[in-house]
Amino acid sequence: YILGFDAKYVDDALQSAGIPKSARYLDKIIQVRLNVPKASVTDIRAMVNVDLERFPSATESVFQGHSERLSEIYHGALRFLLETPRDVKRVSNRLLFIEPSMRREVAFCDMLGLETIAIKAPAVYGHIRNRPQAYTGNQPDEIILMKSDEKVVSDYAQERRDALDTVDSELRPAVARLLKLLFPLVEPKGFEDTATSSYETSGRVASANR
Repeated sequence: YILGFDAKYVDDALQSAGIPKSARYLDKIIQVRLNVPKASVTDIRAMVNVDLERFPSATESVFQGHSERLSEIYHGALRFLLETPRDVKRVSNRLLFIEPSMRREVAFCDMLGLETIAIKAPAVYGHIRNRPQAYTGNQPDEIILMKSDEKVVSDYAQERRDALDTVDSELRPAVARLLKLLFPLVEPKGFEDTATSSYETSGRVASANR
């Protein structure tokens, strides 16, 4: 048999159960131990590249500038969030379900970023789903548009901070950067970030119509 486990976690659990000399107890069960090294950043990137080949919209996107944006999102945020092979597989498995139906509606790089948030920051993902206006501004089904998109997004700043605070402190900066890349209105720096008219044609999830 082959067993995979976190030695420290199991050791602590055995001690909590009142088993003395827990390390020796494990040695009675497991004769040969091999430590599996942590995947390097290069290894994770290679895994991501292999998985991207499974998705037509990742390599043959109908949206202009997709390759450059994919690189920006990966190097700016995803490489800090996809820490293990399991992370890569979990995100990839989610994409297997949504990518086929969305490949001509949403740019793959944005799908990848959003599904990474779903895995690594579920409370933030839930807030995006429940309060899309907190990230994109006015929604198409609103009858009277009394506020600018920037003002609508600004009004939800505290809710976004509350959701972000649920994220592990080590991952929080990367999640914040990813949100800024996906939804520029959460922290606009200039005209390019507030020019929402281009979001629709470029397949951005920041488009209110999505």
